Order: sequence, then structure tokens, then C-alpha cells
Amino acid sequence: MSKTPEELANEYELSLLETQILFLEERMRVRDAYLSGYKAATPQWISVKDRLPKVEEQVLVYGRASLQSARFVQPAMLKKRLTYGEKLITDELWWDGYDIIGYDGETDEIVEVTHWMPLPNPPKNTEQT
Repeated sequence: MSKTPEELANEYELSLLETQILFLEERMRVRDAYLSGYKAATPQWISVKDRLPKVEEQVLVYGRASLQSARFVQPAMLKKRLTYGEKLITDELWWDGYDIIGYDGETDEIVEVTHWMPLPNPPKNTEQT
């Protein structure tokens, strides 16, 4: 038995809708996979209470200063066993390449590093313009 033009048009429209649904479902799977990979690749803050980075590994540190209640984020690295001559100053400290983080000899302000994270990868295109 042959189908009417209206039935054929309805079947065609239904097959188009099914194809669009399959396409959108696949796009959503790809999007979800991308986002889960992005989240896994994005560095997360790690509490210094949970874990410390390797000694002399450059990382970003987050902390606070007691007098101003200021927050800061800056590159730094964990150092071990700072000595002055024979005197042990501390077993571990954060060094930003210029100063010790957490020591301010002038104001005695306590600066505390509370979290750290690995540095992100450098930009892929680093050509000079």
C-alpha cells in the first residue's frame, strides 16, 4: 500500500529530528569529555596542611598577612633548612626569589602561606612580536 504525501513528509521530518537529536547527544558527550579533561588539567589549590610541593619546585602560593588582612598570590618555592652561619633559622620556608615569605623584620607582621598550586604551562606561542 502506498503512503500519502503527508505520511511521507511526516516520516521525513521525524527522521530529520532523530538525526538532530543524535547529533546533539554526541555534541554533549564531546563537550562533557572536554570539560572533564579541562577540569582535570586545571591546577587546583592545595592546602599546605595536606601536602607540600617538592623542595625548590616553583609554584604559586596563596596566603594572608595578619596586620592588613590582605591576601596575596605570588610565585615562590619551598626551601629547606635556612641557616645563618651555624645557626638554624628554620626547617622550611617559602622563597620568592628575593625575600623570605613570612618574615618581615621591620613590622613583625606575620605572613602565612596557606595554599599552593603548580604553575600553569607556559603559553604555546611565545614568539616575540
